[in-house]
Amino acid sequence: MDKKTLILAVIVTFALTLYLGLGSGINDKKTRTNYENLVITEVKKLILLEKNLDPEKDILIKSIENVEWPNACLGAEEGGELCIRVITPGFKLVTEVGSEEFIYHTNNNGSVIRLVVVEGL
Repeated sequence: MDKKTLILAVIVTFALTLYLGLGSGINDKKTRTNYENLVITEVKKLILLEKNLDPEKDILIKSIENVEWPNACLGAEEGGELCIRVITPGFKLVTEVGSEEFIYHTNNNGSVIRLVVVEGL
C-alpha cells in the first residue's frame, strides 16, 4: 500500500468513526444538554493544559451552539489540510480567558477540539 492510499484510509476511518460512532442522540433535547456539558468540560480541560487557571473563575463560556460541520476537520481546516467532506455534528464554543476571546469547534462529545484562528483579531 502506497503512502497516499494509507493516508486516505486513515482519514476515511477517522471520518466514519466521527460520523457513525458519535452522532446518535445529538438532537434529543435532554441528551444535547448532556453533550453540551461534556464538551464544555473537555474545552476547559484543554485550556487548563495550556494555562495555569482556575476553571471556575478564569474561563468563561460566552456561548455554545449546536452545529453540523461540513467536514471531518470541523470546519476549521488549516492551510492545505485535506478534510473528508462528511457532515459532522458538534458545537461551536466562544470562550473568554482573561481578556482574550477564543473560538473552539468540537465534535459532539468533545473528543476532537480545534481552536479556530480568526484573521484580523
